[in-house]
Amino acid sequence: MKHEARIPKIIHWCWLSGEPVPEFLRECMASWKRRMPDYVLKCWTQENFDIHAVKWVEEAVEERKWAFAADYIRLYALHTNGGIYLDSDVEVFRPFDKLLGYEFFTGTEYSPIDYKYADVPIDAQGIPLDRDAFVPGYGIQAAIMGAAKGSGFVRECMDYYEGRHFREADGRLRTDLTMPLVIAKIAERHGFRYLDKEQVLGGGRLYIGRNSLLPSSIHLLRLGTAAFHHCAGSWLDPDCRLKRQMIGGQRIRLALKYAFKAYRWRRRKKRAARKRLKQQNNRT
Repeated sequence: MKHEARIPKIIHWCWLSGEPVPEFLRECMASWKRRMPDYVLKCWTQENFDIHAVKWVEEAVEERKWAFAADYIRLYALHTNGGIYLDSDVEVFRPFDKLLGYEFFTGTEYSPIDYKYADVPIDAQGIPLDRDAFVPGYGIQAAIMGAAKGSGFVRECMDYYEGRHFREADGRLRTDLTMPLVIAKIAERHGFRYLDKEQVLGGGRLYIGRNSLLPSSIHLLRLGTAAFHHCAGSWLDPDCRLKRQMIGGQRIRLALKYAFKAYRWRRRKKRAARKRLKQQNNRT
């Protein structure tokens, strides 16, 4: 189905710490301009967003939990301006132009291990047996999302955060409320099912792609992958984040490099085979 473009060519990203942007993130962001040169980039910081306007954001910033503060700010950016939000550790492989006709788009986010140990069963139709429960390990991608200005779905997500505190009265931080779980729960109202398949919801307004469209795992890379979320993990404690980067960062980048080389090789091989078959048919 073809849609008239509703989402403007604006890329939003957040950088709240005020620290220099690391080289690896700059490399990821360079892919945005390389693949989408006609898009405008807008960075959201503590200077151009009032962090005191929403308690969730204010408290997350006070705790230096930048990713959780950005959970709301990205929604605000999309609702007030329209465009595409990208985490700074997202690498883009192809433009999102084919998805600009929807009111909202993103992909599913599935972690089999997390889901296995979550013990939140879903039925064959992808509906949780406990309709009030979040489904850990199975959510909606929050690192990559696009929306039209004034999107009603984005407004629903904003409402969820505007009524909540990030820091509870007892000092506990709501780091359990990760955005993929929150968005998925809200999307259930529009017919979202916890299944790894393309879903068009809300009368054709909302597009949720398969896990391989916008993955966070190298095992899900496919020829149709539009972007990859490297999961730098700014919500993790510093020691955990450093260990994760030391162990996995270079490995992931190398895996990506060689995985896509293999994909391109297989694609060239298939094209060559089709060309030979066509030539043979023409001779006969």
